[in-house]
Amino acid sequence: MTFYAVGKPNKEFRTIEGEASAQLNKRAGEVIVEVDQTGLRGKISADGKSIVLHVASMEEELDKIRQRRTSLLARCDFILMPDAPFTAAEVEEWKAYRMELRDITDTQPETKFEDIVWPEPPFPLP
Repeated sequence: MTFYAVGKPNKEFRTIEGEASAQLNKRAGEVIVEVDQTGLRGKISADGKSIVLHVASMEEELDKIRQRRTSLLARCDFILMPDAPFTAAEVEEWKAYRMELRDITDTQPETKFEDIVWPEPPFPLP
């Protein structure tokens, strides 16, 4: 399948699958540029013949990392509850895992989200 970036020059574009759909979704003053995939972010070039991709800032990367970390921490919060059905040794394993998650932005600084090596949980949760 072929994808197309549709938008005005020097403006953000949207990606549409198929030339016919791109033509149907094209508005006044917009151009269509063939692209090799969907999910791209950026702008149509000034001349309207290509795209200029958006490169995520390190702060944007850190935001994505923090969101994922928060989600992973939330999944195992209950393990630290006093009535959780885990042994003291298991709880210690989870504490170590949680510490690795909390430290991830310090242990892997200046790393893009897709390159982060996430720690493995001690064992699958019930």
